[in-house]
Amino acid sequence: MSTRRVTGLSKPSSSFAELFSRRRWAVTAICVLLIFFVGILDYVTGYEMDFFLFYFVPIAISAWFAGNRPAFFCVLLSVVTWLVADMMSSHMPSSWFIEWWNAGIQGLTFSLAAFSTILIRNAFDQKQTLNSRLSELLGRLEKESRERSQAQEALIRQNDFLRHIFESITTPFYVVDAKDYTIVMANSATIPGGPPPGTKCYTLTHHRSEPCHGSQHECPMQVVKQTRNPFATEHVHYAEDGSARHVEIYCYPVLDDVGEVSQIIEYTLDITRHKEMEHRLHNNAERIKLFAYSVSHDLKSPLIGINGLTNLLHKQYGEALGEKGAKYCDQILKASENALHLVEDINVFIKTKESPFAFEQVNPKELLKVIRDGFKPLLSTRGIEWTEPEFIPPLTADRLSLMRVFQNLVDNALKYGGEKMSAIAVGYEESSEYHTFNVTDNGIGIERKDCEKIFELFQRHSTSRNIDGAGLGLSIVKEIAAKHGGKVWAEPGRSGGATFHISIAKNLEPSSD
Repeated sequence: MSTRRVTGLSKPSSSFAELFSRRRWAVTAICVLLIFFVGILDYVTGYEMDFFLFYFVPIAISAWFAGNRPAFFCVLLSVVTWLVADMMSSHMPSSWFIEWWNAGIQGLTFSLAAFSTILIRNAFDQKQTLNSRLSELLGRLEKESRERSQAQEALIRQNDFLRHIFESITTPFYVVDAKDYTIVMANSATIPGGPPPGTKCYTLTHHRSEPCHGSQHECPMQVVKQTRNPFATEHVHYAEDGSARHVEIYCYPVLDDVGEVSQIIEYTLDITRHKEMEHRLHNNAERIKLFAYSVSHDLKSPLIGINGLTNLLHKQYGEALGEKGAKYCDQILKASENALHLVEDINVFIKTKESPFAFEQVNPKELLKVIRDGFKPLLSTRGIEWTEPEFIPPLTADRLSLMRVFQNLVDNALKYGGEKMSAIAVGYEESSEYHTFNVTDNGIGIERKDCEKIFELFQRHSTSRNIDGAGLGLSIVKEIAAKHGGKVWAEPGRSGGATFHISIAKNLEPSSD
């Protein structure tokens, strides 16, 4: 859209009277001098020349440039000057009445001339004012036209930019009329060249003649219309060849002036490959779980046999084997026992990960008493002091799993605390969302860099050399914490020792029978 600058009209700032407002008295003085000059000429020439018409010149000048009052002053002065010049030139009429009558006629003529000049000047000033306003209006129109043109060009550029973004999206992206589900606009990824006019979304994605319905095929757009909120779900769409495609659908409402959903923006992500991989991973996990069960079961029997035979060999033929043979038997026994513990830990870990938990009301004090009694001989032998809170409120948890947590954390402290460890303290805290237990010892401690990795499978303390264990105890604790809606973490003590924390969610519901 082109614009044309208006240059043919000037913009006067004011009228002639306003332009000469500062010089009004100078103009008036000049007009007075002209009147006197004309009067002198009229007196000197007498009858030879009639200067009557020359009085109009200063009157017109004063009326045009000096304003109304100076103009009528010049009219009065011209009449007086003409009368005086006429009387002094010995041109006396037959009576004074005629003389004054002539003076009145002259004054009326001069007044009409001044009034006519003032009218013309006012008309000219109005024309100038109109021209000024018209010029200002045309300038404003030109500016608005230029701004409108720039806004239109910016809007065109913005639309082109949005269209490029719209087309650059590699997944189906389209806008649907909320009333009848007609596709209003769609990118090339939806359908090359765009869908035919009047295409319904359910026709395009499901090859149906009516909208989706039912719990199996709930229409996401219907949900958006009802809630007026964005909605995301998984759906099954069908390609042109009829093959099913798993997609994630994201819908966003477009509201009209009264707050009703008028259009719905929808885009889909094809997750068919992801679903296939997820299915394969699930199948592989099941096979691995069965394999682990099978291996642990198949290994357990020969390990028990090896342990039993070696123990029998050591008891019955220890003297014949000698000191070196007895040492070998001890190593075999120790290795077989470690292997049996590893198999047991693997079975516990798999059961913890795969088996459903039975949540019920549990009294932690009762569980801690069982754990304390079980470790009492070892605690007494090493002279380790045991402390725990006097009161811990009941909570909802899986009884056996919580027992396993306490057992593994205390066993971990006894294994890796060192010979100088003298105290184990069980603590309890609660917040609005979690029950939190902690087990603290004053042993060797743990390095901060190991506080996270020790909860991974088969990870052990950096100080765990020559200490029996498979590195699964804390991994089991971590899995139990996760299935209780909480987490587990460790912290090194300020002056040695370590503290292990486990949180359990308060919102767990008891399992139904």
